[in-house]
Amino acid sequence: MEPSKQITRQYDHAEPLSIRIQTHALYTDRKINLDKEAVALMKLTGEEAVLDAGCGTGSFLKHLFHAGHQGRLVGLDQSAGMIEQTKSEGIEGVIGDVRELPFQDGTFQRVAARHMLYHVPDIPQALREFRRVLAPEGHVLAITNSSESQPLIKSLYNDMLQAFGYPPMTSPVGTFSVENAKSILGGEFSQVNEVLLTNALVFHESAPVVRYISSMFSYMLIPSDDKLYAELLAWLEVEADQRLKQYGGVWKDPKQVGIYTAQ
Repeated sequence: MEPSKQITRQYDHAEPLSIRIQTHALYTDRKINLDKEAVALMKLTGEEAVLDAGCGTGSFLKHLFHAGHQGRLVGLDQSAGMIEQTKSEGIEGVIGDVRELPFQDGTFQRVAARHMLYHVPDIPQALREFRRVLAPEGHVLAITNSSESQPLIKSLYNDMLQAFGYPPMTSPVGTFSVENAKSILGGEFSQVNEVLLTNALVFHESAPVVRYISSMFSYMLIPSDDKLYAELLAWLEVEADQRLKQYGGVWKDPKQVGIYTAQ
């Protein structure tokens, strides 16, 4: 199965994703460690075989390994670049598609799908694959955002796209968000639990806002063109600074994360 060209563009290299992860780490109002929240909800003893589907740079698996997890740790991603970032001591990296997992039935006690299911063209098929590779009594942990999160950032990048004659970008999490995740998971799993974490991104300067949005250029429906990117960046720098002044020097963008366990 061929991954969408749009997702491939976005995740060929780790830097754009790393920028967004770093932004949330540095500028989130209430400091919540999602890795620790996930570990607690997964009820890990340290012996389980864990699959991190859509593992990105492998940060969650590295967290588990350095915390002393003894069970098998496997990261799967469709991006070779991400898998290169993931593979390390104690952690396996596999290139693959979550809709057709290259593992035998009942291989894992836990499957994690963190901020990735909204990228999958056929979410029910991915969930069926998660269920297939789970051992009896195993469960899935899924994390996603609200489609209503970060309204100020969304307004800025859609105004930018409109100014340059490109279509607005719909919420990237719309297909699997806080608003619909429990229902979607309930279609494949008999028991689904939800934990909601409400927070905000807070900026006192415009530069990190610009950097955050520019990390999404390759995800937008625009040509991959260095000259265009430079023009977009120049527009963003002026407009983001103006908006920060309009907000009285404090840019506060609400966000909400949903963490789900399903079995």
